[in-house]
Amino acid sequence: LPSFSASNDTRYIVTCPWNAGNIGLTSNCVFLKRITFAIIAFSAVVVWQGVLLAFSVGNQRSAALGLPMTIPYLIVPLGALLIILQACANVIDPPQPTTVDVD
Repeated sequence: LPSFSASNDTRYIVTCPWNAGNIGLTSNCVFLKRITFAIIAFSAVVVWQGVLLAFSVGNQRSAALGLPMTIPYLIVPLGALLIILQACANVIDPPQPTTVDVD
């Protein structure tokens, strides 16, 4: 979670925990990176197994629309792939600390 620090002129500085130098939590930063890599690994397994499941249904069709069941089954691996992309983006370019002015 981000940490907040208030100053006298009602400016709040939001510090990202990836940037451990600003908040002095080096072990917390390593922990968060390990969690992110675990999320990437788990999502990769979901993508792989989801694709195998989607293509194992063969030529089944949905009763109402007549669509191949491969299409709805591929939504789960697609979501996991998007999670992998977002986690990789956070590793490559972590969010930067931002300053929010409160009026």
